Amino acid sequence: MNSTVLVFGGSGLVGRATVKKLLADGINVINLDISQSKEENRNYRYEKFNLNDYNTSEAFFELLCKFEEERIIGIVNCSLLKYPNFSIDDLSRDDITQSCSALFANDMLICSAAVKYGKRYKLKHSLSVVLISSVKGLYPPKFRHYNYTPGMSSSPFYGTMKAASIMLIKHYASAFRDINITFNAIAPGGINGEEHDQSFLTEYRKSTSNIGLIHPEAIASSVSWIISNGTSLNGTIVNVDAGWACD
Repeated sequence: MNSTVLVFGGSGLVGRATVKKLLADGINVINLDISQSKEENRNYRYEKFNLNDYNTSEAFFELLCKFEEERIIGIVNCSLLKYPNFSIDDLSRDDITQSCSALFANDMLICSAAVKYGKRYKLKHSLSVVLISSVKGLYPPKFRHYNYTPGMSSSPFYGTMKAASIMLIKHYASAFRDINITFNAIAPGGINGEEHDQSFLTEYRKSTSNIGLIHPEAIASSVSWIISNGTSLNGTIVNVDAGWACD
């Protein structure tokens, strides 16, 4: 039986690159996204999926059970939902709750559903859960990068929730052993393909060792590498930032 990876948000910037890389590896890929991304590959399948319709771990578990006939070896969350703008002068509890829902809740629901799935089906093969976090979940922003780009900054909503996802995978890797499921995260730097002013790109490049912004394909290769290592990687954060963290 061929192996299958579920990619949440497989039509987005990182998701598309991840889907293409896994297909190139000869793996069956199911793209779960609200918008369709076409791939001319017989191992590719798209299923329309709206994260906002899934509010419990049980709902995500039932989704995983739809694919019980597949040999699922990976679950990758590349999704990124819209979150509120941050204003220190007009901050509300609702803003904080919404940012948690958009940036962290789905990671926790997916991880929890994977645990229930592993316990229910007593997996004989390894299943890798991979979250896309950020270097901003590990290190504070470099605000000097925004000096020449008026109106641009870094939201504490994003960094703090990505930090929560990093602690989540470490907690689950420690708490849920011996069920053949691993929990890992990738912490990329800024991603090439997003729209940025040249002034920001110039400043950002000064903090990296070679290329500046990270190409989505580099993140996808890291996803592939984590999944291919099976149970040997667990609770690990892989930095893909071209040296941003070393500056």
